[in-house]
Amino acid sequence: MADTTSAIAIPKPEKVVLSVNGREWSGWKSVRITRGVERCPSDFTVIVTELYPDTPGIDIQPGQPVVVKSNGDLLITGFVDRYSSSMDSGSHEVEISGRGRCEDLVDCSALFNGMQISQSTTLGVAQIVTDRFGIKVTSLDGPGDQIPQCNSVLTETPYQIIERLTRVSGLLAYEDTTGNMVLARAGKTGMASGFKQGVNVQAARYTYGIDQRFHNIQVVSNSVDQFWQLAQAPPRPVGISVANSDAIVTDEAIREARIRIIVSEQGFAGLDLSIRRANWEKARRMGRSYAVTVTTDTWRDRSGNLWEPNATVTLDLPALKVPSNLEWVISEVNYLQDITRGTVAEVTIMPHDAFNPEPINLFPIDKQVDDELRNGEANLYAHRGDGRSGVI
Repeated sequence: MADTTSAIAIPKPEKVVLSVNGREWSGWKSVRITRGVERCPSDFTVIVTELYPDTPGIDIQPGQPVVVKSNGDLLITGFVDRYSSSMDSGSHEVEISGRGRCEDLVDCSALFNGMQISQSTTLGVAQIVTDRFGIKVTSLDGPGDQIPQCNSVLTETPYQIIERLTRVSGLLAYEDTTGNMVLARAGKTGMASGFKQGVNVQAARYTYGIDQRFHNIQVVSNSVDQFWQLAQAPPRPVGISVANSDAIVTDEAIREARIRIIVSEQGFAGLDLSIRRANWEKARRMGRSYAVTVTTDTWRDRSGNLWEPNATVTLDLPALKVPSNLEWVISEVNYLQDITRGTVAEVTIMPHDAFNPEPINLFPIDKQVDDELRNGEANLYAHRGDGRSGVI
């Protein structure tokens, strides 16, 4: 008997099913399902050919709830957005597209009692602003930072509020397969296998660039030097005084002439945020300078799990000169199926640092004013004897 222990398993054909209004639909001419850690919500498009345009066919209407599965595994839980039909002398096609339930968080205005939330956390605020949509929010990295006060601008969407607060806590916000929201840092789980040249890679593209990287990144508080700063310190060769330069980071891999000046949006909230902003600029730019896009003939890893955004995978692509033994994060997955290419997945992978959220200051007021307000409230609470902190 032949030895088959080293044989490569043939992927089981993927059967994509849309469940709408108690009925299941399949047999698509073309399928595209996209999920990502930097996109919210997930979305899909399917195309089917109707043989008889003047007879009842695909009975799917925009606005209907939809569940998208492949071989029984959940991919998207959401709503049908559009139904489009077309015809010519030789064919009649129907195209159906939709998004996950988090579409309401992106499209609709935020409405909640008082339009103001005090003394909560990033997770707590997210749960409040999503409550009326029936969307649950979970965090894989705790509740996040304490948020003294969150005020909503009248035209803001829930997702804009959540995205702003997740930047404070260094979290990403994305949609899971149930249509609920997940808050997490990059690379929380790992796939059972990665992508290996000659095994499960049909095509791959590796990009490495330095056009967005700089030798020196200087973060300043103001776009101009103030008089007291000019008197305090001489200007640097590039024209910035030492006093107005809050933080400087260096990327030794880049030539010295490349200098980038960043005016921080923090106001005068102290040097800590300036330093965090400078470090973020360096790390993010380094992370984004690398990217791998893999086309693979299966939607799943060797354990049968669908490729999952925010999961780590190993890369073994010597022909592209990708550094060996890498473990990077899946940014986005396009699950594709059509009569030309068959069933493939296009997976975009980048280093962990590529997903670091930009630091933000929720209260960009003068540092001295902020200190006085906090100290004043602390003294007031101490006088009352209630033991509360001085955080406003």
